[in-house]
Amino acid sequence: MSVTAARGGADGRGRRTGEVGAGMAVNSVETVKETTAQAQFDRAAWVRNKPADAIFVVPLDEGPLCAPQDWAERSYRCFEWLMTLAGFIVVLPVMLIVGLVIRLESPGPALFVQYRVGQSVPMYGRDIMHRKDLYPSDGPFDPDKLYYVPQSFRFLKFRTMYSDARERFPELYDDRIDYDTFREKQLKAEEDPRVTPIGKWLRISTIDELPNLWCVIAGRMRLVGPRPLHEPALLRHHKPEEMYRFIMEPGITGLAMVRGRALIRHSEMIDYDLEYARTRTISLDLKIIFDTIKGVMLRKGAF
Repeated sequence: MSVTAARGGADGRGRRTGEVGAGMAVNSVETVKETTAQAQFDRAAWVRNKPADAIFVVPLDEGPLCAPQDWAERSYRCFEWLMTLAGFIVVLPVMLIVGLVIRLESPGPALFVQYRVGQSVPMYGRDIMHRKDLYPSDGPFDPDKLYYVPQSFRFLKFRTMYSDARERFPELYDDRIDYDTFREKQLKAEEDPRVTPIGKWLRISTIDELPNLWCVIAGRMRLVGPRPLHEPALLRHHKPEEMYRFIMEPGITGLAMVRGRALIRHSEMIDYDLEYARTRTISLDLKIIFDTIKGVMLRKGAF
């Protein structure tokens, strides 16, 4: 055998080996793509199969990061708490007078107390996998994975409706509101027969929100943050990615307040809350506070 033939044979075998290797590589890539596509399809199917009354819980590692607790954030939080305490002391006489007026106008308590959705807390899958009301967004519970689990807290504001509004206007209460109605519903109705004459004025002036200051002092809320969802039962109408709006403490004001207030729909409020969770900074908080003061003075979107 000549040297040329030997080289030709070797080159032929090399080309064949390379072709086989290239073919295996292509097949591997295609297999990975198919596996990835299958995983995505399976996840989409898993999400669609959520029981109607269950609530999505989402993993920590897939959502936006909370603000780092550095010296600037801790200083701002301390400043916020002290300013809220000072503000609460200043407006306390006004609050006492408002409470008395509410009691004199219509029967019932001066304060409206309601459990609302606050900040979600991280919990391991092994601690919540037995709960039938929770449904993991990314597949069956992983015992060693952390998930955001929604929590509720006692929310305070001045009562602006008749205390027997549910008995007077049962047609305005729907405990089984469907998905589309919830998302397209405006936050407040401009003409609501359940609201008392004093209550209407309190809403327009935003004085009904003054008891929220106590929630900030107690550590359940912040001055700025996502608006607390008014009924925990409505959590079932949130998509997995929308559950990340609850990773931060709720606020008295927020992007939704300064960009439309009562004029916006629930779906818009969710979008604003998610935008805030992704972009939140101290400077943004200060801007929202300034815009809120301006909006309250102009009574924009208040009724």
